[in-house]
Order: sequence, then structure tokens, then C-alpha cells
Amino acid sequence: MPMRVAILGSSPLPLGMVFAATYRDALERAGVSLSLVVLDERRDKRSRPFRSAIRTARRQARISGCTTFTSFLRLLTYRLLVGYPDRKPSSTLAWPNGVRILEVPTLNCDETIQAVRDSGCDVMCLMGAVILSPETLSKLPPTVINVHSSDPQSLRGGPVVVWEVIQNYSAITLTLHRVTEQLDAGAILEQRSIPIRFRKGLGATTRTTMAAAESVVAAMFYDVLTKAAAGLLQERQFIPGPLRVTPSVRELVQAERRCRKESARQDGVGR
Repeated sequence: MPMRVAILGSSPLPLGMVFAATYRDALERAGVSLSLVVLDERRDKRSRPFRSAIRTARRQARISGCTTFTSFLRLLTYRLLVGYPDRKPSSTLAWPNGVRILEVPTLNCDETIQAVRDSGCDVMCLMGAVILSPETLSKLPPTVINVHSSDPQSLRGGPVVVWEVIQNYSAITLTLHRVTEQLDAGAILEQRSIPIRFRKGLGATTRTTMAAAESVVAAMFYDVLTKAAAGLLQERQFIPGPLRVTPSVRELVQAERRCRKESARQDGVGR
């Protein structure tokens, strides 16, 4: 029996499309069947963006120890500088035939659980920035794999790329790990580093770096799934690093300046 895999993430999920288009046939030859894609439409967030932002601000305020108002200002500054880094899929990309595509208001709903059960999937691949609730996680098969765009030994949470820029890193560490109730703390399955692509501003830097990461992450998922199917997958436990949320306004401005400075320096070297 082939190992059956489901992909879960936020719609439209270009990473999932790249992964499926590149590796579906090779996975089939390795005994891995891509059977289901569940797309989170984030309906509540899109229909009530202000309420969603306040809820996020409250959650992040509890983690960072600041007021909800301060947390909201941080989120607002982040959006002004970065925008929405999610890349839209290329018009040439499409989900392969024979794979069930299901759109749900949120991954944390009964429709997701039922679709996974009906498909008989053994492994869930979480490819979008969605947090599964403990209740949802308890009803899914035990193997749920997530991609985290930092090294969770030093940085859990996010936002992507930003903390590495603030901490003067020159690269980000892409990590595939098991999903547990503790955020980004499950056993590490695979890690690879890519350089930060500095551009004129934090938003451009984030988008360019994450676009470059897409094919690398797809290859990582392929390697982990084929090793799992062959019984060769190794896991590494670790001590989780600190949980990060949106940085302070001062840190965001600092990151913006570093991106512009590094981009100008690279432009000067390239001349």
C-alpha cells in the first residue's frame, strides 16, 4: 500500500502547487501518493480584517508582555513596511488531475478532519502559515509535518526573515519538523539554509528571499516523504528556542535600514 499524503495550507498555496507539479510522479514511483489538498480560505480574517488584527494583537501582546495597543502598532508598522508577502501562483501552475481539492473556511474545522479520514491519508504536510488547534491536531493522523522558515533551536514563531535581519544573520534556516501542540517545537526532520536576498526595503527582501526558498522547501518535503516511505527517516529532538512575534517598531525600522544598506552595498560591489 502506498503512503497517502495530504497537503494543508492557506489558499492559494503556491508552494503546494510547485511541490505537486515538480514531484508528484517521482513520489508515486517511491510509493507515495498525493491524495488530498485542503485549502484554508481564511474567511473570517478576510471578511473581518480589523477584528482579526485585534485578536492577533491581543495574542501577541500576551507573548511579548506589552499592551494590545502597542502590539497593534507593531502589526500595523509591519504591514506598512512588508505588505503581504504571500506570492500568488504562476498562471502556468495548477493542481494535478486526480487529486481532491477541498476549500474550507479554516483548517480547524470538521470538514478538514472528515476529508482527511475519507482520503485515508497517513501523512499531513502543512505548507502554509496556519496554526492547527490542539483539538484539530488530536483528530488528525499522528504524522503532521510543518515547514518553519527559521531554525527553531534559536527562533520559533515569526515573522519570516525579519528576525534574521534584525539579528544580523546573512541566511535563514529552512526547517521541516513534526507538528506538536507547542509551536515549532516538534522533532526536526530536515534543515537547509539559503542566503537572505537583500533588496531595497524589508518587504522586497522578505518576498525575494521566500520566493527563492520555495523550490528548496519543495525538495525538502520530497526528501522527507521518500525517506519516510522507505523507513529511513531520522528525527532530531532539540531544546526549543524563544518564541518570537512581531518585533517592536524600533526593531522594524532597524531591519528596514539594514535591508536598504545591504542592498546598496551589494549594488556597489556589483558595479
